[in-house]
Amino acid sequence: MSTTSETGRSLPLFDPNGGAPPADAVELYLEAPRSLGVFYAAAVANEHAGGHTGTVVQAIERIQQKALDRAVQVIKREGGYAKVGEHRNVGNGRPTVGKYLPATLYLTAISEKFADRRTDVARFHEHIYVGGRALAHEDGRDWPTDLVSLKRVLSMAQAEYRHMIVKISEAALELRWDRIPSLNSIEIIEPPMYEHVTRYPHVMCAGSFSLRQRWISRDVMSPEETRHAV
Repeated sequence: MSTTSETGRSLPLFDPNGGAPPADAVELYLEAPRSLGVFYAAAVANEHAGGHTGTVVQAIERIQQKALDRAVQVIKREGGYAKVGEHRNVGNGRPTVGKYLPATLYLTAISEKFADRRTDVARFHEHIYVGGRALAHEDGRDWPTDLVSLKRVLSMAQAEYRHMIVKISEAALELRWDRIPSLNSIEIIEPPMYEHVTRYPHVMCAGSFSLRQRWISRDVMSPEETRHAV
């Protein structure tokens, strides 16, 4: 995905059709609520049974794409910084001391419905790959990406991703969502897809590439952020 907007810019990191991310790239992994996959499976089953719900299936796929687009905008706007010039390490895991400037990220996003194999319901998720170097706006040169800022943005991107799924699906498909305490997540309550979620334990897609740095949204979100990621 190569995108440009008023809130940020990105350049393609690699061609997802046969290419691969460079070794210094970072993967950001986002996930949709599991009940969306259950609802999608029901829509597909109805379509196959002659229920003519193809428009519902397509609508869910469009919702996923719009949610991804918004998450990418957040990453570009809030995480698009480069470490320009000389930086000094101060230790104790703290950010290096030096110049941090706005930059264009090298970014490729791959959107998927199923995790690894199509063994049960869809598991809507996103693989967002960001390059280890970014194009600084000040001098037009590539400098190391500010990974500290980028990692801080991941929970914000995940929250916005889920919020868009809820907001658009409520308007387009008349779904109702609410937080289910026993699941510690927001799920579809009308129709009651949340009742089937426990039949499908959480599965995370391994992805097509093995990178040294892979950041999983559910691992970096605090309990408070998780409660409000709607």
